Amino acid sequence: NDYICWSWWHNEINTPWALSDLCILIWDILSEEQKKWANIIISRGSMRYNYTVRLKWTGANLMWGANTSAKHAILLDDVGYMREIADRLYREIDFLREGIQKDGSFFQHSARLYTGGYGRIFLGESIGLLKLFDGTSFALSDEKRDILEFYILDGIRPMIHRSMFDWSVCGREFTRHEWGDAGMVAGAIDEYLKLSLPKRRAELETMRDAIYSDKVSF
Repeated sequence: NDYICWSWWHNEINTPWALSDLCILIWDILSEEQKKWANIIISRGSMRYNYTVRLKWTGANLMWGANTSAKHAILLDDVGYMREIADRLYREIDFLREGIQKDGSFFQHSARLYTGGYGRIFLGESIGLLKLFDGTSFALSDEKRDILEFYILDGIRPMIHRSMFDWSVCGREFTRHEWGDAGMVAGAIDEYLKLSLPKRRAELETMRDAIYSDKVSF
């Protein structure tokens, strides 16, 4: 089936993202017809085939799209496409109009403070891709690593008290179940610390442990 939702977010982000996860696991046992339709659906959220992903999406939306695109590249066995995805990812780990700001905060949907909403998703999705790229020619540069660690430690950390984000940086997440939970951040840091990248390792460990133990980290 190819169900189309009234919401573009499900059609272009959530469904391709979830289906690409599933296809990574079962691709070898799918029929050619199933692969054809899976490819059609995943392509709606894949940046080579949906140009709005590459050209218009920013922040957390872009990271969702980059993750879907990376899994799509694996399914297509296309190294050149993976390079395109890595290059687009790293352009987003910077100080931009939407995304990470020079003071460490995070904007999404124009100048809206969203560190505890889209900002935590941005972090989790970007580290998911860094895990994929670690130890390869697509790995994160030192310059981009420093920006990411600045964002975590100097941008996100002051917005968290114990294991909760301040409500004022959560945007519409404030209305959702389990809003403000910083556990996702601790989990992302945990995954990041497994990589060869961290420079400010001791600070990251302290921040992670404080969130997990519901204590103040600085």
